[in-house]
Amino acid sequence: MPDAELDGFVESLATRIASFDKQAISETKRFVDVASLPPDFEIAPEWLRVPRLDRSAGGAEEDQDAAGPVVHQPGDVEDRLGYHVGQLGR
Repeated sequence: MPDAELDGFVESLATRIASFDKQAISETKRFVDVASLPPDFEIAPEWLRVPRLDRSAGGAEEDQDAAGPVVHQPGDVEDRLGYHVGQLGR
């Protein structure tokens, strides 16, 4: 797909998906996750590596407290991830 057509395509697709029944979307997402994601015990070790990788790449030390790294904390980025991802590269 040519880059010039991508924004319109994504906007159209997102609008169409947003018009679907919310319960149907939720159940479909759950079915896809069950069929495609590894079990939690396989994912957990990889997620636990993320803060260590961030620190080893020069990440801020203030991202951790006495209890360890701060991950999955409520806030603007967690609540509006789609918006923030959309701002990358602008």
